[in-house]
Amino acid sequence: MSKFFDRHVDFFSIPSFKHSLSAAFLCFAFIMPICGTLPLLGFLGFFQVSFTLIVLIGNKQQLRLLMQRCRQQSPRLSWLFVCWLILTSISYIIVMFETTLVWQMLGATARQSYILLQSFYVIAVAILLRTMGIRLMHVLLLMCLGLLVMFIFMIWLYQTEATHDSWIWFFNPLLIVHIRDLGNVAVAAALTLAVQFLFTQQTGIIKQGLYLFSLCIVCTFILWTGGRMAVFSSCFTLMLILVLAGLYKVISVQSALCIFLALIVSFYLVDLVAVFDWNGITRSSSTVSVVQQVATSGTGSLNQLSTGRWHMWSMSLKAMSESPIFGLGPYGYYFIPERTYGDQPHNLVVQFLVEWGIAGTFTVLMLLVGLAGKSLKALPQAFRSKDKDYIVSVSIVFALTLHALTGGTYFNVQPMYCLTLGFSGLCFSAYIAKPLGNKKSA
Repeated sequence: MSKFFDRHVDFFSIPSFKHSLSAAFLCFAFIMPICGTLPLLGFLGFFQVSFTLIVLIGNKQQLRLLMQRCRQQSPRLSWLFVCWLILTSISYIIVMFETTLVWQMLGATARQSYILLQSFYVIAVAILLRTMGIRLMHVLLLMCLGLLVMFIFMIWLYQTEATHDSWIWFFNPLLIVHIRDLGNVAVAAALTLAVQFLFTQQTGIIKQGLYLFSLCIVCTFILWTGGRMAVFSSCFTLMLILVLAGLYKVISVQSALCIFLALIVSFYLVDLVAVFDWNGITRSSSTVSVVQQVATSGTGSLNQLSTGRWHMWSMSLKAMSESPIFGLGPYGYYFIPERTYGDQPHNLVVQFLVEWGIAGTFTVLMLLVGLAGKSLKALPQAFRSKDKDYIVSVSIVFALTLHALTGGTYFNVQPMYCLTLGFSGLCFSAYIAKPLGNKKSA
């Protein structure tokens, strides 16, 4: 036991320790889709805190290497990241001094701690991937398996119940907080399975068939949860993958047709398992009629099309104008007196403005734009070398960021977990692994 208290000992030099940590990390990826209720979310937070501290403290050499490469390869992005952390902390300190509400202090503290945790969790996961040689794709496939188990359970649950209540469906489903959070996880799972199917070489027909069948079921789940932006972001991102893969001639026409077939079958299957009139493909089709009303009726219909989000965004920006530079602080939206529902404004930019103001929002958006630029430069070589880990990382971050224009993927716990894996993959590929040009075909 004395080894663990010796600061000069590298934890990762102990084989049993590092293998146990890797096993815990992989098991957690499998059970993550079930971690939705408050006790399970508490377990998720405890695991992430423990994992992050153990990896960062126990592997200081890789942490120093990561920081060095960040400063060398992307000094501007490194400084933007540091500035963003400072600005979010300033927003937090201001709200702690200004508010007299104990609940707001607790909420701001929890939110700020969560922001810091996710930032360092990304670094910890990237270091673990490097140290243990774990493939990010394998982690994501375990998450897909957990999601499939959860979907089967929920289908059985709702199909066997005599009555259905939409309030229970949204806000009190068994084992999860909100049904749409699982829909966001399904977006990441669908992209994972599609990339695995398209870019896996020398795999038997049975295994490829399982990937395609799983993709069909996960796409059915996305439609089943009823999230229109989840459907759009996953389909749009998948189409971009197919276009780029075709452009670089790294997939066959048959593989692309199989993906389209899986999507078509999922549209048929969803109506067989739909619980309400609006949670199958019918909700997407009814959107067309609402869009037509927007063209003629104005703002009222626009608010209807966005299911109240237009009013939510207007109200949030008006409240933010009272403290435009540093915002209302972490979790500030929840304490806006005119708040309609929810604990976040269902928009990436509005959420940032409310919590961190113009200063923090500008910094984090510049950071995201810079990361997007580096990712785009590396994508051609990633497609040519069929680097599945990098392609799926970019795809998940892109799809869930696109989804964040009308959702809370940068706020809610389960989609944030998927985003941290995506950002970890980018961090691993860009800063810790060898340059993409030197990678062999996956």
